[in-house]
Amino acid sequence: MGAADLRAAAPPGRRLMAAGRTPRWTSGEEPKPDIIVKLAVFLACAVFCLSIPARQWLGWRAAQSYVAVPVEMRKLEKEAYSYKGRLEYRYHVEYEYEVAGRAYRSSKMFLMDDFPTGQPRACLYESLRQAHEAHAPIMAWVDPEKPANALLDREAYDDPMYFIFAGIALAVLLGTAAYYFVPCQPKPARKRLQRLNRSW
Repeated sequence: MGAADLRAAAPPGRRLMAAGRTPRWTSGEEPKPDIIVKLAVFLACAVFCLSIPARQWLGWRAAQSYVAVPVEMRKLEKEAYSYKGRLEYRYHVEYEYEVAGRAYRSSKMFLMDDFPTGQPRACLYESLRQAHEAHAPIMAWVDPEKPANALLDREAYDDPMYFIFAGIALAVLLGTAAYYFVPCQPKPARKRLQRLNRSW
């Protein structure tokens, strides 16, 4: 019995399933620009969530070659503000240092200006305050090749939430891609198949 005979012998529902499967990408059920926008949004979310750990790791690798240089604190302030009904703090630092007889000034605390926040920033501020009040030496890490680049803490701080959000975005991206690109029954064929299945 040939392939044509097998298809003819198959129940109507199975023959329809074998013949009518097309991806939603080409079925016209939803415009292609809308599909592309959805996939791009989930991809952008995943890239954004992974960019912060990636920048942390790259910055940490570069900072391992920095040298310790004594600094003189020019500003060390804690600013209180209200955020969503709770008290938060901003920390402002400014310090001066010399490299090869030339003076530099910086306000950078960590590898990234906007990360980490919360407890690590508060702990660094407190240690700086105590050292400053005790007139103890305070050291900064300075790039020997570009002395204008300096920071007070060269450790990398990971936030598991970024990996969780990136994983969710990637899972939704893959699920959405599978939904649109895996072959499926067109809407009229699906309705006809449902009627045939009920009749069987």
